[in-house]
Amino acid sequence: MVRFGLLALLGLFWSVRLTAMKSAGLAGVHPDVVISIAAIGIAGFFSLAALWRRRLPPTSPAALRFYAMSAAAGFIAPFFLESVIAPNLPVFIFIVIIATMPLITLALSVVSQVEALDGRNVAAAVLGFVAAAILLFDTAMGPDGNEAELFWALAAFGVPLLYACNTVYVAARWPAGPDALDVAFAQAAVVSVAAAAGWLVLGDTARLGTAAFDVWALGLIILSEGFALLIYLHLVRSLGASFVALANYLSIFFAALLGRWLFGDPLTVLALLAAGVLLAALALRHRVTRS
Repeated sequence: MVRFGLLALLGLFWSVRLTAMKSAGLAGVHPDVVISIAAIGIAGFFSLAALWRRRLPPTSPAALRFYAMSAAAGFIAPFFLESVIAPNLPVFIFIVIIATMPLITLALSVVSQVEALDGRNVAAAVLGFVAAAILLFDTAMGPDGNEAELFWALAAFGVPLLYACNTVYVAARWPAGPDALDVAFAQAAVVSVAAAAGWLVLGDTARLGTAAFDVWALGLIILSEGFALLIYLHLVRSLGASFVALANYLSIFFAALLGRWLFGDPLTVLALLAAGVLLAALALRHRVTRS
């Protein structure tokens, strides 16, 4: 029962993070300010946890490589993409696109020969691509549809692609020694150092003032991502990627409610149809994994 509770929280935290990113973007907070403040805040979040249990992450060469690679593919790149894209798409549309991650993970697993290909896997992948096509068509042909919105919808698929690459990497390369909290702390430390270095080299310090436009959203991003990262790593390591993928079911519905409630995001018939098709694909994918 506890694992399903954690799964529900993971889906909720994912949706809250994207909703807060959209709020910050609409308020005028610059994307590089979002990622920098979030990185430093999340690093502080896990630093307190490390102090509380009086333990630092292992620093073997294999562990350090793992921290750096997973931080880049699982945090820096997708987090920056999310902060740029979120203000330009309805939360529901964005979260449905991100929910294609398990199907992209399947494709990567098959290509890398981690998982065998069978008829039900193919059916799940086809349904996922159908859902994506419906969403893109709805975005382009809707009353507010234009080339810019279609561009953002296409660009949004980079987020699940990055998360899928990271999931395959984390599942295959988790080193001996560190636990989920160690990895989360190390990842956050890597990202915060990278963010600080980026500001020293390229940053426009005048942009930092935009953080004041939506302090509450930045705080929600830090808290939701901190808890989501810890739950995600714990579930991936203990129960596997296929179980964690179920959080995508929940995040779709949480996103629909939050986007409609906070931003008045539209829920078109085609968008709901795409969500239904994607849920069928994810259900089939999970059934294949369990059988």
